[in-house]
Amino acid sequence: MATQQVVKFIGVDLVNFIQVNSSMTLSLPSIEWPESFTTLSQTMRDTFGVDFFTQLGSLDCWLETNYCARALNAMLAYTGFVAAFPLYMAWVRCRGRMERDARDGLWDVATKYHAVIGVFLHTPLTNVVLQTLKCEQFDEYNVLEVDRSITCGTHTTCLVTAGIYIPLFTICFPAALVWAMREAFTQAGQAKLRSECTEEEVKKIVGRHKARYSFFTAKYEDYYWWYEVFEMMRKLMLTSVGSLIVAGSYSQILTKIAISMFFIGFFIRHSPFKATEADIMSLVSQSCTLFTLFYALCILTGFFEHEGIPPSAVAVVLVFIQLTPVVCAFIIVGWLVYAIWGDVAQDKMDQSIVAARRIKRSTTSVGSTLRASTAASASRTTRVTMRTLSRHQGAQYGADDQGPPHAGPQESPRTANWPEVRVDASQGQGAPPNTRRWRTWRSGESHV
Repeated sequence: MATQQVVKFIGVDLVNFIQVNSSMTLSLPSIEWPESFTTLSQTMRDTFGVDFFTQLGSLDCWLETNYCARALNAMLAYTGFVAAFPLYMAWVRCRGRMERDARDGLWDVATKYHAVIGVFLHTPLTNVVLQTLKCEQFDEYNVLEVDRSITCGTHTTCLVTAGIYIPLFTICFPAALVWAMREAFTQAGQAKLRSECTEEEVKKIVGRHKARYSFFTAKYEDYYWWYEVFEMMRKLMLTSVGSLIVAGSYSQILTKIAISMFFIGFFIRHSPFKATEADIMSLVSQSCTLFTLFYALCILTGFFEHEGIPPSAVAVVLVFIQLTPVVCAFIIVGWLVYAIWGDVAQDKMDQSIVAARRIKRSTTSVGSTLRASTAASASRTTRVTMRTLSRHQGAQYGADDQGPPHAGPQESPRTANWPEVRVDASQGQGAPPNTRRWRTWRSGESHV
């Protein structure tokens, strides 16, 4: 898997961890959290939360300012964001100013970004809606926990907001996402498409679905295409469902711990990510969430006070747990970057070595060719020279070193002073008796 994708997936998992752990102080308000942890949680919540949706600015003078009105305004803002693009596409289609293929491509891109934003906002927006149903006893009144000026179960705005958006957004959005992905990422869905469409149309539909939802499926193994929705349910159960139980009770914390342990066990059993680095990051973040819940249980039971552990040490360890996934993410990303540059440097070095060897082989080949050419040229020159000398000698002295035929044997000037050597071979084996064989060395010729 590409390193850029691994870094992106690690960032997504880090955002999920921050969304879950930053809500601890809200979902468990009865616990006396250390001040440093409360400040850190508030900072993370302001950075990755949706509180800006509830800030109306100058409209506070015209609208209600209680929590129910703010929750409704937040959900209406998200609804307007989701509905804006379909309305724009309907207007474009009515005007006929865009080709069908261009409209389809634009629709796929918009669906992708709407789905991504919806997945990230699902948990915090659901928390905003569920807070309209979370009540507490204040003296003899049953009021909202987040706004004691509202009597629980009697405010129309709260009831309407919860009644509309819990079914449509909290429940139907994940279900619709799974149903849409199922058509292209399962064998059953593709088989249904093949029964209704041609093979070319099936490829086109599957390609469009992958363009829309690959952000959620590309990081997981093929079998775990649904795991992103499973992760949404984990965040929802840890932040929202657990907070509906009686606040400050042991059952609330134990329920959260049981939920966290179940999801960690499932993750360890299946390891759904394609990249090992993403598996490590997710395991670290989920483990830190579990440790935070154990710390909350120890604070609620008074374990640290009973053991004489100072609050400052508790705060330091708790903040360290929150920062551990961030540090782990930086270490993994740094290691990936180092591996990339190391591989690039190694590739460059290997290419340099190969180029040097190629140059050396070329130089050696050229040298061998030159030497062979020089030797062949010298050989040809020698043969030409010898043939030239032979023809010159033959033209000057005759083929047999003799004078004209009518003059009889004559000595050439070159061999006139050579000594005449005769070899007596009468004593040799097989020689006929009284026979003398002699050889006269003149100009390299022999006579018998």
